[in-house]
Amino acid sequence: MKLNQITRALLLVGIAGGASQFALAEEAPVKVEKIQVTGSNIKRTSTESASPIQVIGREEIRKTGVTTTSELLKLVPAISSGGLDDLDSGSGFASGVATSSLRGLGSSSTLVLVNGRRMAPAAYADPNTGQSSLYNLNNIPLSAIERVEVLKDGASAVYGSDAIAGVINFILRKDYQGAQASLSGGGSLNGGFGNQSGNFTVGFGDPVSNRFNVMVSAEYRHREATPLSKAHAIKKDTYYELDSRLNPSASSLAYPGNYYIERTQGSGAFTVLGVADNRCPTSMKVGTTCRWDFYKSLDAVSESDTGALFSRASFSLGEDLNAFAEIGYNRVEAEYRSNPRSVAQTGSTWFTTDGQRKSFTFVLPANHPDNPYNNPDYPQQYTKDNTRQVAVRYRFADIPSSESVTNESTRVVLGLDGSHFGWDWNAGAMYSKAERNAVTRGLLLANELQSAINDLSYRPFGNNSAATIAKISPDQLYTGETEVSIGDLKGSTEFGSLPGGPIGVAVGLEARRESIKVTPDARLANAEFIGLGSSAADGSRNVRSLFGEFNLPLLKTLEAEAAVRYDRYSDYGSSTTPKLGLKWTPNGALAVRGSYAEGFRAPGLTQISKSSVQSFNTIIDPLRCGTSKFPNVPGNTIDPASRDTGECTTGRSISSRIAANPDLEPEKSKSFTFGLVFAPSANFNGTVDIYQIRRKDEIDRLSSQYIMDQLHEGGESRYADQISRNQNPDTWLRDTNGNIIPNTGPIISTVRKFFNLGESRVKGVDLDLNLRNNLGEFGRLSSNFNASYLISYKQAQFAGDEYVEYAGAYGPAGELPRLKSTLATTWSKGPYSVNGRINYTDGWYYGDGSTGCGGIAAYQAMFPDCKVHSWTTFDLGMTYTGVKNLTIGGTLRNVFDRDAPYDPDNTTLGYNPGFHNPYGRYLSLSATYKFF
Repeated sequence: MKLNQITRALLLVGIAGGASQFALAEEAPVKVEKIQVTGSNIKRTSTESASPIQVIGREEIRKTGVTTTSELLKLVPAISSGGLDDLDSGSGFASGVATSSLRGLGSSSTLVLVNGRRMAPAAYADPNTGQSSLYNLNNIPLSAIERVEVLKDGASAVYGSDAIAGVINFILRKDYQGAQASLSGGGSLNGGFGNQSGNFTVGFGDPVSNRFNVMVSAEYRHREATPLSKAHAIKKDTYYELDSRLNPSASSLAYPGNYYIERTQGSGAFTVLGVADNRCPTSMKVGTTCRWDFYKSLDAVSESDTGALFSRASFSLGEDLNAFAEIGYNRVEAEYRSNPRSVAQTGSTWFTTDGQRKSFTFVLPANHPDNPYNNPDYPQQYTKDNTRQVAVRYRFADIPSSESVTNESTRVVLGLDGSHFGWDWNAGAMYSKAERNAVTRGLLLANELQSAINDLSYRPFGNNSAATIAKISPDQLYTGETEVSIGDLKGSTEFGSLPGGPIGVAVGLEARRESIKVTPDARLANAEFIGLGSSAADGSRNVRSLFGEFNLPLLKTLEAEAAVRYDRYSDYGSSTTPKLGLKWTPNGALAVRGSYAEGFRAPGLTQISKSSVQSFNTIIDPLRCGTSKFPNVPGNTIDPASRDTGECTTGRSISSRIAANPDLEPEKSKSFTFGLVFAPSANFNGTVDIYQIRRKDEIDRLSSQYIMDQLHEGGESRYADQISRNQNPDTWLRDTNGNIIPNTGPIISTVRKFFNLGESRVKGVDLDLNLRNNLGEFGRLSSNFNASYLISYKQAQFAGDEYVEYAGAYGPAGELPRLKSTLATTWSKGPYSVNGRINYTDGWYYGDGSTGCGGIAAYQAMFPDCKVHSWTTFDLGMTYTGVKNLTIGGTLRNVFDRDAPYDPDNTTLGYNPGFHNPYGRYLSLSATYKFF
């Protein structure tokens, strides 16, 4: 449908509806209270639409005992893998960001709204699957939330891009009168993981009698750092055996370090076997090499401080005309510790923002006093040879490493709403901005370090001056900002009539501008820091939208909902997305509902605009290693002695540059839901819904290994211009006759662009049951059971490929447990309220055993079923309101102190932060006092 056709249709509907209401105005119909439900622009008297919605109220939030918005959403069964967590540092590309993902389709396919409007995404350029748009949950203060509405259905026809899997709408408090203060705190009963928070809210003015209301809410929260060594969730023996946590011999990137002598004088190629510096303690040696405890400098939970302010004012400007303003500000400061920087004897390679390659190897010249093969003071284990230099595998233990990240968000909304000429209308303007400032310490400037090594001002293993360290390791600054500006106008009305009643209609238009700018430190952009590439992005676009909805009561028992939206993007083009829903109510105890929706996700600005991100990958090179897949490549005649040990087993670490693609198309989806709404008695009701989502043209990068695997006869590649090899002939392979094989040096780097690649098909079922019992003199009992079961999650890497099933296993965007559920019960009598909650997360398989549990043989030995086990926890809480104006409560989470199951894919933490936590038994206490 063309733009002008849609415009005409919407205008005709609006004119017809307005004329109909104007003609009927003299009849003065009785006004009925209506509310607006997430997923629709039409106000209605019923909260049950054709699409499934889960609502989490303020009281339910309090009972959970959670301390952050992201913790709250992890309790929602429909939220699965693909989100980010900021407990330790989040993603390496997005430290300090927490996101959520519905249906395991990635956070960029889950739209997050605040009071029905978009928020600015976090200011990062994250290239990982499903993370192009990061809606940071840390920017939404928990204390300001009135309720959360989770729409578990595609909603691009209503809200536009990103709503493929569904929508999470945070409804903030409004029209509050009085003043109250809240304090809360908690921590693990096993020690650590402390949280403290305070909130003050004041509001005055009655919307009816005073014709205005002003509310201000402020919150502060502090999260204590807890070292990884104190995490209770993982048993020491499991972690020690499989990941060497608490094991001082975890890493050979060590201090005092290891030496690798040059193979032949002047070649720049070094021996495979390293020899430890003689100052390495015996307890830190494994074989001939020195080791380092990789985990002693890491935290299970990092330190953070959050401050938030939210204010809302509403004013009556006359009969049926109101004005409102919202202002929100949020600031999160987090500190992430890390291991001191290190360099390997094979060298480090990285890129400038324009793709130029740089490299550094820590080499001591032949005559350097710290070269053990030249220094007579070193023991006899070093065969003296003053003609050859040595490479050092070394960790800079005298230069601590950490990152301080500050994320700020500002949101301002101004609006008018009213009821005129039979229309309920709303007009608004919003400005939202997210800013990031990150300071990284402990990085190494390549030229300065090389100069300090040459002039002996920096000595490995020596006592180096503060001035020297400051010169070679200055602080590095990263900044970023995103902005979203929106102007919108929408209205809803009723006109005409069908056998079931009046027709409801809503029409609207929206203009939006989005921008992102991620700016690395100038020295980082110039690739001056060793082994560290930069993330840079600079892009903007304009979006113009028209949308319309219809509520069609075809019969007294049959209702249809229809919506269509047209979005015009200034970068890729346009998308038109429809949605249709049906609801049949044969009687008051049962309703049957279903929906069909098309959706889209516009390419992220970091995917389609100017951007560049460097990452590091581990690959096995078919050319150098030789495989049966490529029988004619020279690799089949390779002399094994001419390649590095482990290159063809554990793989080789390389650098890759991820680049934007201006020719991207949007991802597209089709989704279906079918369900029942039932209430067989006044005390019992529930819903059951089956869903299916098909997403195609998924935007992702080719992996470096895939690029390597495209080698054909002769050792060339379809992606030859995206592969760089070491051109030093000393690194080239030799055949079994000793002859050099040209251009067979180790892979140094690859270039990976974003493309529209594969498809996914997801199918599952949701269940929501509610039971209320009046126990008479013994009080009241209310229970809720909420579950989501994943029937199937299939993906084809490329369109036309065979689909692979990932449900109950490790999928493309993360882990995919089949079942998540919660069972919550609350008993209340007088001033007392006691609640219990059972949380269940199913396990998932990590490999099928044929590959040693994903290639981890030691994991299969300990867990023969290759499965990350399920996790069940029980929470118990109590609230007391027997003192006037005072509410006190407490929640003991994980009452039975259940350890989180071990996850081999999280080699640093050991547990999966998307589904589990390391707290053990955790107590939260809170008190709220109302002043008036």
